[in-house]
Amino acid sequence: MTLKKGLSELHIIGDIHKKKVLLVHGMGFQWEYCFGKVIEKLRGDYCLVVPELGGHNMQRTGGFTNVYECAEEIIAFIQKKGIKEIEWAYGISLGASIAMEIALENYIKINNLILDGGQYESMGFFKKLYAYVMAKEFQKVIQNRRMWTYVSKQMGYKNGNEKDILFPLCNKKIQFHTLYETALAAYGYDIKRENRKLHMKVIIMYGENEKFATKSVPIVKNKCFSECEVIAFKEMGHSEALSLYPEKICEVIQK
Repeated sequence: MTLKKGLSELHIIGDIHKKKVLLVHGMGFQWEYCFGKVIEKLRGDYCLVVPELGGHNMQRTGGFTNVYECAEEIIAFIQKKGIKEIEWAYGISLGASIAMEIALENYIKINNLILDGGQYESMGFFKKLYAYVMAKEFQKVIQNRRMWTYVSKQMGYKNGNEKDILFPLCNKKIQFHTLYETALAAYGYDIKRENRKLHMKVIIMYGENEKFATKSVPIVKNKCFSECEVIAFKEMGHSEALSLYPEKICEVIQK
């Protein structure tokens, strides 16, 4: 089924009657490159539900509006397929913000939520500047070039290894305006003044070397009614566990 607002398509992989795992990719990533190894590991036990964000398909069609509309569209599609319950929802980077919004909407029962390296507080006046800078830096990675050293260090990468981590996950055909739109959506998303709460078990993940990742912890914990666990991957940067050690993500889901 082709979607209209913030998505290109939504993929359902495996037996629809099995417990569901929702996987939401991040800015600049291609769904199959991002989650291929996770899907192969989990598809025997779960049905995988994987959105493909607008502008992130190989045909470079569609666009991205904001986290809220994207979440609404994912919810509508899932409901149309008759899916009422998600056992695990996992989002990486921008995908974590989208997964957060889906969970806060509470239209679909989610039993466990994993938020890996998400942004939950608006950058306010500076969001357009930050979005432009991040879009330019991601464009470098897609061209197999190094990021600006300052940005690389803020994201927790060492000795230029951001290319080894991010390049395999990226859609190499993505256009700059899509990178900018998605970065702007991430930096504009804000839950700090929200009254809505999370009613499921929540796991906050991030690479230990990410400079700003710990700032998300109190923001998320403030939204949790029940259990909230924090997993900081030792000596890793943004998306590093998913890219190089996806079995670590699978172990959390399968335990």
